[in-house]
Amino acid sequence: MGKLTVTQTHGFTTESLRIEERKMQDVLFKQRLTVVRLVMEGHSATEAGNILGICRQSVSTYVKMFNRSGLIELLHRDFPPGNKPYLSEEQHTEMRIPYCCRKMNAISERIAVWTLIGRLQTNKTVFTITFLALFQFLIGKL
Repeated sequence: MGKLTVTQTHGFTTESLRIEERKMQDVLFKQRLTVVRLVMEGHSATEAGNILGICRQSVSTYVKMFNRSGLIELLHRDFPPGNKPYLSEEQHTEMRIPYCCRKMNAISERIAVWTLIGRLQTNKTVFTITFLALFQFLIGKL
């Protein structure tokens, strides 16, 4: 197998890629740019992988992506669609609008119990979700 090289620079130099790396906020995309820059500087896939702590196959994949279509493909990431939601949009909205009940704790006047109750109706069963949070007040009363 031959040495891994960047065949299409798409108008980028090692210095311009370094500038793009500094602008990048996403760590994964920054790593991809760094891989391409290291290979452009003459490092092998194994060396670049060791520097960044990734496998050489990932280095090869990132360089091939850059060679095909530049930064467009290199900085594109597809996310899986995920599972079908259990709740309908209406049920989800109902869950997000809980009502608050204020109860004073008998142990101390300085501690309040806030109960958030959300009701969810799924498969003819009503689930009540209750969240309790204790707050100690700096002021003696609510």
